[in-house]
Amino acid sequence: MRRFFTWVFVVVSLTLVVSAVGLAEQVELEVWFSDFNKNTQEWIAQDLVPAFEREHPNIKLNVVYVTWGEFNQKLKTQIAAGMSPDIFQGGSTFRGQAGAQGFGMNIDKYTKDWPDKQAFFPGAWDAVVWEGSDYGIPSLTAPRTIIYRSDLMAEGGFDPSTNPTDWDEVFAAAMKLSRVTGDGKPLRWGFNVLKANVDFWMSLTLQNGGQIVSHDGSQPLFATPEGEEAALWYYEFYQAQAAYGGALPAGGFANGAYVMEWANGKKVADTIIVNPQLEGDIRVGYPMKRKLQVAPTYTDSLFMAAETKHPDEAWEFLKFFGSAENLMKYNETLGYLPPRQDAMRSSFLAQYPHLKDTFERVMPYAVGRPTAASWAPVTAAINAIFTGSVTPQNAFLNAVAAWQTF
Repeated sequence: MRRFFTWVFVVVSLTLVVSAVGLAEQVELEVWFSDFNKNTQEWIAQDLVPAFEREHPNIKLNVVYVTWGEFNQKLKTQIAAGMSPDIFQGGSTFRGQAGAQGFGMNIDKYTKDWPDKQAFFPGAWDAVVWEGSDYGIPSLTAPRTIIYRSDLMAEGGFDPSTNPTDWDEVFAAAMKLSRVTGDGKPLRWGFNVLKANVDFWMSLTLQNGGQIVSHDGSQPLFATPEGEEAALWYYEFYQAQAAYGGALPAGGFANGAYVMEWANGKKVADTIIVNPQLEGDIRVGYPMKRKLQVAPTYTDSLFMAAETKHPDEAWEFLKFFGSAENLMKYNETLGYLPPRQDAMRSSFLAQYPHLKDTFERVMPYAVGRPTAASWAPVTAAINAIFTGSVTPQNAFLNAVAAWQTF
């Protein structure tokens, strides 16, 4: 009998030790998402988190939703307080803050031999690379291009299955497609040319064979004839379109206030959700071109925090989230394009024509968005050009003088 109780004691003791070790080894990861909506939150809570925790019983996920408006200040505050999240979602140019400012952790040792890395679109993966090293995993990508109303394009005598791409052809088409009422009030713009939009000018500069900044964001490269020509063409395009003056009818793109616009495919998806009758009439078109056909892609990514105490576990989540299946489901909730090429399955694309168009028409021309410590000097230059107070050459020289490095 004594031998029996001794055996029971040993078994119970070992069970308690093993349980204690298991509890001691369990870690909690705090993961921030900033690209989300109600559908995203439901998918993360009901599918993503349970599936990950089943595969990794030693890891508990604490998912926090942080809006873009509060992201920067909240991240800096928590890092200063020693309460950094383990993983956070950064915007399309965050790689500079991750690398140069030390917010992110270099994860080369994890990605070096990760076979899935090759499945990502090069233009999307570029968003997590700083000085040749990886700091995260792309979570969504949104290249900007021309989106257009095919029905209004046909009404104006153009082929509704495609769109003009050459700068001069876009300019001419926009003028031909514009409409005014008998008393001169604007009925429609052929192209919604936003005033003094820095991102549109950057896209034009790249299409004109120019550059914006060095890859590390330290050297401004836009004060060139290519950048100046892009700014001047942009200004003239805006002036010509704005000549159809006055306020456009309410409703914007969905209400036919303009035929073409420079945007991403999500705007197509959002418009169709509100106006289902327009499905099939709104298309994602090919990127514009001058010397080159280029579409800057805006890629948000999950970065591993430099302050995480659990890098191995954080990598397990990044790797899990970065699978083709999970990126496809995540982007499906948002209407964006998954950043992995192998997530572009025919059954998936068949459900979302705007993503099919984006994949086929735009991604072959996609490049990563340039990064900088601040775009304020360039914003000031573009605004000055649009007021007519300074030439593009002088405006950009002023921007170079005010340039900030990381």
